[in-house]
Amino acid sequence: MSALSIVMITQNDFGILSNIIEELVRESEYVADYLIIYDDCSVDGTQRLLEDYSRKYPQKIAFIPGERKIGKERATIMISNVIETDYYCIVQPDDWRNNLFRELGNGCKALDMDDGLTIWQSNENSNLMIFRRNSIAPEKEKPVIPFMVLCVGQACNLKCKNCGNFAPFSEKEYLRYDVNYIVSDLANILKHFKIGELNIQGGEPLIYTDLDKLLSFLGNNSDIGSIMIASNGLHVPSETVLDLIARFNITIRISNYAIFGHETDSLRKILKEKNIEYYEYHFAGGQDNWSYMGGKEVTPENDDLIVDRRFRECRFQMCTTLEDGKIAHCSRAINASRVQGFIPKPKDVVYVRGNVNLKEDLLSYLNEMKYMEACRYCYGTNSGKTCIPAEQV
Repeated sequence: MSALSIVMITQNDFGILSNIIEELVRESEYVADYLIIYDDCSVDGTQRLLEDYSRKYPQKIAFIPGERKIGKERATIMISNVIETDYYCIVQPDDWRNNLFRELGNGCKALDMDDGLTIWQSNENSNLMIFRRNSIAPEKEKPVIPFMVLCVGQACNLKCKNCGNFAPFSEKEYLRYDVNYIVSDLANILKHFKIGELNIQGGEPLIYTDLDKLLSFLGNNSDIGSIMIASNGLHVPSETVLDLIARFNITIRISNYAIFGHETDSLRKILKEKNIEYYEYHFAGGQDNWSYMGGKEVTPENDDLIVDRRFRECRFQMCTTLEDGKIAHCSRAINASRVQGFIPKPKDVVYVRGNVNLKEDLLSYLNEMKYMEACRYCYGTNSGKTCIPAEQV
């Protein structure tokens, strides 16, 4: 029987998920090859529960945490575009029932027996369908990178003592990347891939001097699904930039830095006036503190098993990041090598500029998901160590 992926979109389903996932893992040995779970910005403990299950069943469950609410329909389209098995189906937690796997097995057999059948629909439940992957996303279609971080430079209007990306400790040449190089790098990537959601970061991206040129390129590119700017909320950009943000329906994510009180009110006020969507970010763990990942001086971890576990358990390992012409698994890795003084391994990053094998290299990199040399110098997000957000140097 051909391979099947089960896709589940969750949103605040903490109360019912444990029993569902346990049964899904147990019973799917006979039907499904992989369980892909996308959480659409839950706030009730669902994400933590799914992280635990993805660590418990790393060969069975792929968990993708959403950065903001995009809706189950959009999430389904985004995830379906990156599936590599022959067939896939979409199941919601509240659709779960005892005879599901029997129906899925029958559906896969029906598709195996009829090559001309592109979609199988259950006679017992019209909402249950199995799609032949090529009927929805033909081979000629570009593969989708669900989430990508774009770093425009390390310049920031804050000097945070425990900045995860070491922005305050960066040398001058890395404070602002040339917009022409950024656009060229993105254009090279978009020749081969689509991007589900692009997250613009820094430093502080709202102080990037060529943000208007960058947004004009991004907003007019149909291969980018949605755009978000991650900001500390302490700078109000120009009218030109604000108009572009409004025109292209770009969302602003404002970090909840309690120590700055109401200093983000000016930005929030003007975003409301211009009907620009924004939301408050409570950091990777959903709590109002930072994970402490280590400072400039860290004794490297030489135990490969420990380093691998750090990477597998880290919430940032899905933050595929483009910075200075290179792609890494997280937004910390590239700048960390400069500040902490270690040499990245050849397979730690994918080089974009002048890379004639970019598509193959990036697909291999994203599929392999192996820890980087940077992980030896980082405690990750699951060490239990926390610190005060935005405490200044």
